[in-house]
Formats: sequence, structure tokens, C-alpha cells
Amino acid sequence: MQIDTLTSLLTQDNGPWIVWGIALVLFLAGVFLSWPTLRRGYRDRRLQKKIRAVGADVLHQVVISDGMDGVVYLENLLLTPDGLLVLPVHRYQGVVFAADGIDNWTQVLGKRTYKFSNPLPQLQSEIQAVKGYAAKIPVEGCVVFTPGVEFPKGRPDKLLSIEELDALGEQYRTREVPSAYWQAWESLKRQVLTPEMSQLRQEYAIEKDSAFNVRMVTGLFVLLIASVWLGAYYLLR
Repeated sequence: MQIDTLTSLLTQDNGPWIVWGIALVLFLAGVFLSWPTLRRGYRDRRLQKKIRAVGADVLHQVVISDGMDGVVYLENLLLTPDGLLVLPVHRYQGVVFAADGIDNWTQVLGKRTYKFSNPLPQLQSEIQAVKGYAAKIPVEGCVVFTPGVEFPKGRPDKLLSIEELDALGEQYRTREVPSAYWQAWESLKRQVLTPEMSQLRQEYAIEKDSAFNVRMVTGLFVLLIASVWLGAYYLLR
């Protein structure tokens, strides 16, 4: 009975308007759900290209031992003429009040205020973990922050903007990586790119991106429903 009623409604003179109206609502809902993930994916690809331009060689999403029966996740580890560079990315927005020696930083978005942990102690832990694999190479680290953020009360030295990242890449491209650094780098890769570490690497990456994946899949599913809805209407006319 419900199918007959729906068929009758869609075969009226205003049927196409109803079909296209529903399809438009579904399409907009699908775009709304999937767009943030698509946009972030596009920005991440551009950012990864800039990061790769800084290092002579790069490892992404690496899990290594911390030397104390635990593991550390490294978003980006680079080989440069100055040694190894640990380069996590933090996507701040709005206004951020930050300092080296405080436990929590404050983010202001419009009228809302958020607290989040100072990322620099974690960065130092990552640097120490890398030193355990490459004791003969200098290891440094910086936190890259994406555009769209201001630091009105000053910015810690270990934070790096996209523009500064580009400038660093330009500087390194004019210099050679010492052969001793290359040898140590290849040794490090053999230690961290084991089957066990690769499994942990996949688990960390999946856990990190799962929220975005769910929203993305939902958005694509809604877009599929919109397409099926239109296709079914024109097939049954």
C-alpha cells in the first residue's frame, strides 16, 4: 500500500520536483558528512609533499620502542644534512596561548575556550626514543602547526609554521647528507620496519583516523542513496 501511494505521488505532474528535491537533500547531507574528511585529506597530501621536500628520506607513521617496554608513534621522521628530525603535525585553529613550561595550552575559538596538553614533552619523548636507534646522529624535533592559528602571547621555539617548513626545505636542498648519516639511517630503518612494528604502525594509524573514516563512509553512503534514488525513479518511469 505504501509503495502504491509513493508511486502515485511520483507519477503526478510535480513528481520530478519531489524526486529531485529529495535527491538534493540527500546529496547535501552526503557532502556535509564527507567534505571535512575530503578537505583534510587534500590538505594532508599537500603537507606531506612539503615534509618530503625537507628530508633526503622520510618515514611516515612509524612505531618504535621507547626503551622502557613501551612504544612511541612518530608521525614523520626525516633524514636531513643536520641529522634526524622528528616532525609531528598539530592542526591548531583560532587563538592559542602557549609556553614551554606549562602543562596545558589554551585554545580560543570564537567564544569557546579549550585546554589541551602541551605537545612539547611528548615531542621530547619521541626524540629520546629515536636517539636509542641512532645514537651517533644528532636528533632534533619540531611541532609543525597548520595555517589558521595565532599566538598572541608568543610562540615556543619548537613550533614551526608551514612557511618556515618551506624555508627549511630550501636550506637543506643546497647541502649533502653525510655518508655516515646515511649508513645510520639505513640501520635505523632495518630496526623499525619489522613485521611486528609494521603491525603496530597500522593499528596506530587506524585508531588515529577511525573517527574521520566513519564520517567519510557515512557521507559516501548517503551520496550513493541519492544516486540510487534518482536512478530508480528514471528506470521506473
